Amino acid sequence: MYEDTNANIVGTNEIDFNTVSGFNSGIAIIMANTSLATAYGGICIHDPDEDTYYVALQCHDANGELYYLDLRRDSVTLDAYSDAAIQSRFETGSDKLAPLAHAGSKTSHNPSSLKTDFTLPHIA
Repeated sequence: MYEDTNANIVGTNEIDFNTVSGFNSGIAIIMANTSLATAYGGICIHDPDEDTYYVALQCHDANGELYYLDLRRDSVTLDAYSDAAIQSRFETGSDKLAPLAHAGSKTSHNPSSLKTDFTLPHIA
């Protein structure tokens, strides 16, 4: 994020990297890029707590259907499936994983969008 002299956020950016070394190099390059900071009108501040990490998996079900599983720090999303059995197997399997089975987990399903979200509890 970029802050002005009054600590107001004047800009942010989002960049995807495929490797940890690319991520680390990218942060260093962005932090050192004074032209970019000037364009934003502030100084670059890196707050690791605001970094987001995710992986998107394309999965192939035994019935031949393709669907997607998106894993983030605080959620797991099952997406683009049409067979309800896929959701059922995922929910059954996720109950065996401690962070997903935690009492604070929340599941929401929207059949019209073929999407199920699992919100994970904060794990210290």
